[in-house]
Amino acid sequence: MKLTAPRSITTLCRIFRSKGTMLSQLTPAVLEEYYFTKLQSGLSGSTIRKHHSNIKMTLKFAVKNGLTDQNAALLAELPPATSSVVTFSTQSNLILFSAK
Repeated sequence: MKLTAPRSITTLCRIFRSKGTMLSQLTPAVLEEYYFTKLQSGLSGSTIRKHHSNIKMTLKFAVKNGLTDQNAALLAELPPATSSVVTFSTQSNLILFSAK
């Protein structure tokens, strides 16, 4: 379910206000610290990239509507996306998998 922009702005403000940062004070460094904290808590790089996508969209809406001057998400560095690695215990499993 995608959040509508006004609701996502409220959510974004709540998340960062709890950390002492207002929407207009968001910087790439603040976002990177948020991403790092989420990575340390066990979220994958791919999930953090989804967070980033939502934050970027929300900040784009906020800039367009005069709620903030900049979209800090455009300059924030992201952790690398994680990819799934498939392993096969035996060659026969590999053959069964590739035959499907």
